[in-house]
Amino acid sequence: MSILSEYEDIKRQIGEDKWNAIDKYIDTKRPDLRLDEIVYEPENWMEFEKWFYNQKNYVVNVGGYWKDEDSEYDEYRATVEIGEGEEIYGTTVVNYTEKDIRNLVGKFNTVLKPDEIKNAIAILVLRDFDNYATLPTISKVSDLLKEIYDTVKESDSGMCFITYDDWKECFAEDYTNDDIEVLKAEVKKYGLEDIITFDDGDCMIMGYTDLETTFIDDRKETVKEMTTLEFLNEEKEMIKHNISCYADGNFISKAKKGYEKEFAREQQKLVIVEKLINEERTKENHNKDYER
Repeated sequence: MSILSEYEDIKRQIGEDKWNAIDKYIDTKRPDLRLDEIVYEPENWMEFEKWFYNQKNYVVNVGGYWKDEDSEYDEYRATVEIGEGEEIYGTTVVNYTEKDIRNLVGKFNTVLKPDEIKNAIAILVLRDFDNYATLPTISKVSDLLKEIYDTVKESDSGMCFITYDDWKECFAEDYTNDDIEVLKAEVKKYGLEDIITFDDGDCMIMGYTDLETTFIDDRKETVKEMTTLEFLNEEKEMIKHNISCYADGNFISKAKKGYEKEFAREQQKLVIVEKLINEERTKENHNKDYER
């Protein structure tokens, strides 16, 4: 296949609008790059795509991400804030396979770095922006559906189980049978039949983890001031994630070949952050005793 034929194939794959924007990108942003260096080098291509979508005023901010250990497709999930221009629509949860991310980053066998994962997720969301921007907003659903949605988001299992006893003890005071009928109508309206089910064994209502991917959470909440201990615990989780990336797949306490230096560095960080967490806990307990 000639280079011109290859370019025509790429043009068809990415669309004429994006293809035509490459010339403008080279002229105004990266005159040091040639067309082939953008098209065939993943790092340059990702930078171009970021620039391309910035021209459209899309807002995509990737927050925390995690590997879905229960997924059969090796998926990464992430909480993403989306908007356009000055308007922030809210947050949603997205999921992409590790294969999608590796194809974009251009790394197929080596360890993916946290920044590479976040950047790849951001670009994948930008590509699918119209789909996310048109998701229904959680503020417009019933209170019962909001409660199920929030339980799924906050649950370690990513699920909501409401047994018949749970309903009598915790829900019956606030909700009626009419609320259940409204919920059933919403399940049908939003196509949630596989995500929220009814009368399944001992469970009166069950909500599954994909519920958080089907809405934009547009509720405005006051941002709680982060404590030092919360910050340190977040850092600890990130360090543990990095250690797992650099570790031998079969031996978590052993470095993957070629990543011994990075593995040792993260282990040192873990020792330091655990020491700081213990010191901060001691300080907080001391302050509580003093207040009493």
